[in-house]
Formats: sequence, structure tokens, C-alpha cells
Amino acid sequence: MNGFEADTGFAMKAYLRYKAMSFLSVGFVLTIFYFGLLTRVFERAIIGNSRYHFDHIWNAFWCIFVSMATST
Repeated sequence: MNGFEADTGFAMKAYLRYKAMSFLSVGFVLTIFYFGLLTRVFERAIIGNSRYHFDHIWNAFWCIFVSMATST
């Protein structure tokens, strides 16, 4: 009617406006999960037996969490 189309971007902006903490919390957790998996896949094969043990996925998640929480 007004030349506006309600697409995915509009829905995300609307959800962010009304439930900002939920939206950001889910985004934070998904980011940790995604980059934790990437860290484990790429660093486990290169490093091997060093002080970083990415054989366990939780260590990669913790590494990404600390990196995200302490960056400025």
C-alpha cells in the first residue's frame, strides 16, 4: 500500500526494539557457538600438543567467550 515490504530485516528490527535483551543474548550465544566450533576445527589440527587443548569443545567455547568479554 505504501511501497513498504515487511521482510526479514524489518522483523529483526521490530524484535530488537521490543525484546532487546533476549535478541542480544541469543545473538551472543550463537556467536560463541559458531566461532567456538570454527576455533576447534582449525586450531586443533595445527597446534597439536601445546598448552591450548581444543580437543574438548568447551575449551574452544571458553576461549571465544573470554575473547568477546574482554575486548574493548
